Amino acid sequence: MSTKTVLIILLALAGVALFIYQRRGRPDPVTLTESQQDPLFWEILSLCRPVSEYEVETNAAVIRLSQEEDDVIFRFEDTLADLLSLLNKPYFIHSFTQKNIGHDDSFLYARCTAMIHGVDFFKRVLEGKEKDFWANESEGVLYIAKEAWARKHRSDVEHFPHSSKNALYF
Repeated sequence: MSTKTVLIILLALAGVALFIYQRRGRPDPVTLTESQQDPLFWEILSLCRPVSEYEVETNAAVIRLSQEEDDVIFRFEDTLADLLSLLNKPYFIHSFTQKNIGHDDSFLYARCTAMIHGVDFFKRVLEGKEKDFWANESEGVLYIAKEAWARKHRSDVEHFPHSSKNALYF
């Protein structure tokens, strides 16, 4: 291998190392899709009210969503899954573990908390600019679509006929 080739390889590696060094401690940039910025989705989530660090009142959100057609309820569930998956990345896991030593599901419930404060707050979370919510949990957000559908159809949540393509957040 010639000296010139070795020099080119070393410069390329140095460039990669510099890029990694500059990006450390920050999440990868994310742009929300149109469906992830759906005003109805965020309107419904805005109806959630924290009751304590570990509980969120979702009844108003459930009632509001139950007034929509099934496809809107299913789309709400899909959007929720998509947004939760955006926060299931090493940067956010590290940020969470610095603030919390909760139970196994705490990370999932904390990610729900990132959404009940609105789309602008959520965007700041994605940018790594908001970190003070990790100690809170909002588990009830996970059940809004199922409870809305059950309320609308006077059925049980166990009969919810939709499974999100991105349901790995559970």
